[in-house]
Amino acid sequence: MLANRAFHGRRPKRNYSWIKHARRFAARAPRKIRVERKKFQSAREEIKSMKKAWPPTAVFVLLCFISSCMQKPAGEEYVSQTIPIEIQSGKAVNVEIHVSNNGPNDVGIRCSPEVWNALTNGTKTITVQLKSSSGKDTNIYGVHPGGTAAGLLYVIPHVYYLFEIYGGYANAIVEITFPNAPEGITHTEIIVDKTPADTGL
Repeated sequence: MLANRAFHGRRPKRNYSWIKHARRFAARAPRKIRVERKKFQSAREEIKSMKKAWPPTAVFVLLCFISSCMQKPAGEEYVSQTIPIEIQSGKAVNVEIHVSNNGPNDVGIRCSPEVWNALTNGTKTITVQLKSSSGKDTNIYGVHPGGTAAGLLYVIPHVYYLFEIYGGYANAIVEITFPNAPEGITHTEIIVDKTPADTGL
């Protein structure tokens, strides 16, 4: 009885054989698996580092984008109006120009050198005519396509001088004819410059 009680009261031994088997299995694991496991762990670390670095990087990129958008191309600060037009052979173009009250405005056309050569190489010249104006003193003068601008038009890139308009503040409708226009439709822009007084010069 005492022997049986002693036997039944004895604490059973735990079986740790599974730990030995696990260690043996890990030791016998192919080298390729261990290498792939290390690669996976290193990739996780890289992803964590990228997540930490992304917010300040995103802010920096956004600031660069905003600053680049805020910077105007060279000479654009001297542009009073940009008027898109379509030039077709045999058709006149009517544009509405806001005439400054601080002196004459130079008016030109922004286009490529190839388009400009096509518009000016011919027996007929570009003509300009004042159709109407809200001001009684509005006048056009200095019609000399390709000539030298008296105002700030010359500092605006890729713009060729056409004429000047003056007479005090007014809205004027001007008709421009390009008799040497190439076939089809040519998309260009009429550029009206600011006067020196408009820019504070």
